[in-house]
Amino acid sequence: MVKLTFFRHCDPFGYTQDKLRVAMMAVAILSWSCYAQFSGAQTALTPAIENLEESSDVEQLIEQAAELFVAKRPIDARNKLLKAAEVAPNDFRPQMYLGEYYLAQVGHFRLALKYLKNAEQIFNALYSDGKGNIKNPERWKDHANLLYLLAEGFLNLDQYQKSLEIIENFESRYWRDSLPGTKAWVLLKLKRVDEAIKVAQAGILRGAEPGRTFNILGILFSVKDTRELSLDAFAQALEAEKALGSLGQPATPLNNAGEVYRELFRDEEAEGAWRNALSFSDGCEHILPSLNSAILFTDELRLLQAKRALNDFEACFKAQGDKADTEHRGLIALQRGRIALHSGQLDQALAEIEKAREREQWFGKIGTNENDLRFAATIAAAQVNRDYLAASKDRAYPSISSWAYAFVENMERRLRSWWLFRRARTIAIEELEDFEDLSIRNTDSMLEYPTLGELTAGFPRRAFARRIARIEDLDKRAQAKIYYRFYLLMNEIAHGKTARAEEKLTEILNQLRPFDRLMRATVIAQIIKVRKDSRWFGHFPDTSDYPLVEQLFLLAPASIRSLDLKLPVRVLIPEKSSDLLETLVSKITSRRFIKQNENSRFDLRFSESSGDQDIILTVQLEDRQAGRVLVSVADTVQDTRADRARFINNALEEIFSHKTDPASREQLL
Repeated sequence: MVKLTFFRHCDPFGYTQDKLRVAMMAVAILSWSCYAQFSGAQTALTPAIENLEESSDVEQLIEQAAELFVAKRPIDARNKLLKAAEVAPNDFRPQMYLGEYYLAQVGHFRLALKYLKNAEQIFNALYSDGKGNIKNPERWKDHANLLYLLAEGFLNLDQYQKSLEIIENFESRYWRDSLPGTKAWVLLKLKRVDEAIKVAQAGILRGAEPGRTFNILGILFSVKDTRELSLDAFAQALEAEKALGSLGQPATPLNNAGEVYRELFRDEEAEGAWRNALSFSDGCEHILPSLNSAILFTDELRLLQAKRALNDFEACFKAQGDKADTEHRGLIALQRGRIALHSGQLDQALAEIEKAREREQWFGKIGTNENDLRFAATIAAAQVNRDYLAASKDRAYPSISSWAYAFVENMERRLRSWWLFRRARTIAIEELEDFEDLSIRNTDSMLEYPTLGELTAGFPRRAFARRIARIEDLDKRAQAKIYYRFYLLMNEIAHGKTARAEEKLTEILNQLRPFDRLMRATVIAQIIKVRKDSRWFGHFPDTSDYPLVEQLFLLAPASIRSLDLKLPVRVLIPEKSSDLLETLVSKITSRRFIKQNENSRFDLRFSESSGDQDIILTVQLEDRQAGRVLVSVADTVQDTRADRARFINNALEEIFSHKTDPASREQLL
């Protein structure tokens, strides 16, 4: 997925690291609060702070704001700074501190940069000679702090070159321990990786914030595919952060180590790292440990646990007060959409994916960019529209007009899905450096690799084969090569090269690990499709195909609808049944089931009971082999077209949706 770096604020006056850590704990990262602590201002929550009087003196307002930050009342502190900015419009300090507040505590980056630019304009008018030199030497600390905040402001708004220019201006005049990490990160965003490594290594030799600098060095080693060195660097960063106690940020190197473990297909260690990260107090300051966990659970089709990981993050994040969600809202919407898609909840999937495509998202602090999110969301939108179209084939409609509306809508979905896949391929080639994310589990990728074959099938065959060959020459991971072979085979099948396709797909299936469930479901689905396409004049499916269809259903029930398949079942109805029940049994079974004899693994059992005026109908899907009920749907139904359509649609949606998570990896191993 993506890697997180982090920025230490609260470093305006060049104090030692230990003092700054104490200040960070006391004032929650705002630099003026550091000033309050080290300049002798009131730093404890005394009774006086509860009765601060409104003042028209800017110095007193700033001092009161500092005390309120110490007391962990940031909203009240912000109000004091707003009043100070109103009282003294030509004083740069309220503007600068407001900019830092919105940058560091709220995450409202545009507003933060607006205040910081105002502060810069005022400061330059008062203290600059027009050539970048400060006329008043006493103001050098303010100038240093302002430059650093501006650099971070532009970084968070993804303006990397501008951020680097300001950092280099700062570096030519000043120093702070967070400088090497910040500069190395900006260089990484500009893809100047080798230069970034030198900057980080020089920072470590100079003793610059070891936790932060080792962390960025670990990320850089990962980008260079020296993953063992990367893990060593993250271990160093983790030790440095843990040594700081409550002031450290151990969740960051733990998250990044988890991503490297995942790149190495050491998924159990990745899950452990993210679980460990979430156990620390800073575990939900950023989305990535939770998001990475959700992605791993989705790949294993532990969809309920994936959803829970995102829910837990949002609950934890909301408890942090007024911090905005602009950094992660697009990422959460994308993953929620994927979970809903694989769960068979297509309306929710469509809504979430559209949010991901439309919502604001900042990338300065993570190792990805806007194109990565847009690319992934475009693929997901194409998949949702494709599945929506397939599922519509078994829907019942309450009226002719609703059927006609759905018919037109489905024509639009067919065209939209085709266009979105085509658009995604264009983005991959033109905007993602010749589809760099095709490297499996690419550090900065937002792609869902088990389902990526549908996209790669549409690339020109020879060009794609050359691209895969180049990647395989560089990538020595055995598990990654399984994916490359699958993508290449999907591409060949799409271009008519189907010789031994089923045999090759079966070989790939047998090489997958038991918990690679989404990939297993994808490969099984392709085997079924190859068989189906090979029978031009034959019947599909025949009894030899039933075990594959049953296996696919147990892995991913929604896939049966998305592939327009029918599930083999034994249908059981009462000896004496009403006309309504018989009608519904006929309509349901004809849409998505094949009636089979005693050899069927699944029973589809119907029953009814009479109420005062209505009939209560129940349909259950039972796994005879496991001896349990998989799905049970009961509803009160009147003998009207609308009620019949509602019952049919609800029953099919419930049967072909994700209900329970499979065994965890620990249980399998």
